[in-house]
Amino acid sequence: MARSPNGVDCNKPYHFTYNTVTKYANTMNFYKERFELESTEDAKFTGYTTGNLWNGWGTPSFTFRTAMRLMKAFNASNKESCGDELVYDKKGDQFVYWSQGEVYSYFKPEYIDTKDGRKKVYSIGAYCWCWFISE
Repeated sequence: MARSPNGVDCNKPYHFTYNTVTKYANTMNFYKERFELESTEDAKFTGYTTGNLWNGWGTPSFTFRTAMRLMKAFNASNKESCGDELVYDKKGDQFVYWSQGEVYSYFKPEYIDTKDGRKKVYSIGAYCWCWFISE
């Protein structure tokens, strides 16, 4: 069972539509950071963050290209073993997280300002998954 540094059960299902960065987009600076999930077998993903933590875990937002790479790695590691799947819904322009045949969350795009310019990002798993900040 995955737990955060504070002992929170990270396997607990969440049912919500989550836009995580909207409340921060105009007030905080986003910067690049490397993130990883225990379940993606050492794959690392570059995302943007404000540095906010959720129960001690990172809170990333990813560009579409990185989100697609994340989706492939996540599905390769989780789809067969535990029934979890991340799917891109082109019509809704959102990533949908399925767990054991049920929709658990939607990750819609948002726009953030970075030193690299304005970016369209998806906050996949921010404030609900156990994201490690990579060394």
